[in-house]
Amino acid sequence: MRAYNRIIEAVVVIIGMFASVTAATQANTHDLRVNIQCNGCFAEVEFTEAALNSLSDRQSATVSVINFRQFEVRKYQIEKLGIEVCTDYKKSATSGFCKLKDHSSVEVLPVTNLERERFISFAEYLVQQDLLDDYHVKVSADFAATAWQLLLHESLIKVDLKTDVIDTTIDTKSVNQLLFDTPNSGLSMQRALTDLWQQQADYKGLKNTWQQAYQHSVAANTPIENLSPTVMFDFDDSSKITAVISRDDLAGQLALTYQQLSDQNSNRLILNKPRLFAIGDSFKFASIESDSYKALYKKVNHLGLALAEKTHPAGIEVTLLACSANSKPCVDVKTLNAVGGSKSEDY
Repeated sequence: MRAYNRIIEAVVVIIGMFASVTAATQANTHDLRVNIQCNGCFAEVEFTEAALNSLSDRQSATVSVINFRQFEVRKYQIEKLGIEVCTDYKKSATSGFCKLKDHSSVEVLPVTNLERERFISFAEYLVQQDLLDDYHVKVSADFAATAWQLLLHESLIKVDLKTDVIDTTIDTKSVNQLLFDTPNSGLSMQRALTDLWQQQADYKGLKNTWQQAYQHSVAANTPIENLSPTVMFDFDDSSKITAVISRDDLAGQLALTYQQLSDQNSNRLILNKPRLFAIGDSFKFASIESDSYKALYKKVNHLGLALAEKTHPAGIEVTLLACSANSKPCVDVKTLNAVGGSKSEDY
């Protein structure tokens, strides 16, 4: 009987320990605090979107969003949740017509005077260190004629090593890899662009200033997840690539996250989203002879897509199509469902 009682006592202790660990884990989850920089945030919806984008799915945290240039601070309690919703229930979630819908909860929290003073004090420090100014890097035409060339990836061209002939055909096995490539699909070019940045004469000074600023934010109890000036890569054709410092690696070098491509034709392409393109996207170019048009044309052809073109007074406007009219392979909805899982019109 005593042995039985001891077993019961041991089980009770184990259950108590498990409950304590579970409660502590839940408390730690809700105690997570994230501070992010968003110097382009002005409206409430922009602050909220930045806060949501800072978390992973099913993550909960208190998120402070700071526009250091405007000395503006917003704080939220967020529980991020994305739910896959299928509109065609005759098909499974892996092959049906499904989209991820946002069911996150966002609660606006008051910012205490102490918190506001800490962030404003840190903003003043950043001003003194010139870390709120845009940092420009001139890209020579020898490196790339246009920012659009950074969309190209060498793996999108299959080369027969025996004949050195470029194969532009796309079979169903490779379509999935091409359509669902990583966000920064011009990875090789972007690595080279980062190397070019690190060779700039003032890179070392910026690196030291950034590292000191991050350490300062930690010491002031205001660590900023995405602390960075805006790094602008300026190309000869007036196109630009916008990037931010994402971290420093084990070797002490700074890494970049590429955010946006823009050009003189008012085109905007977000580079750090899950898919670069969507069917129906439109872009304007001066002519089909421009380097920017040629780069986009090559990109969409490697994806098995097509461009519909129409002229306008300043040049041409192209729209992304799901199917090509010529003899090249065509990526249509059936192909997407066959190789890509859930239907998506993003590339």
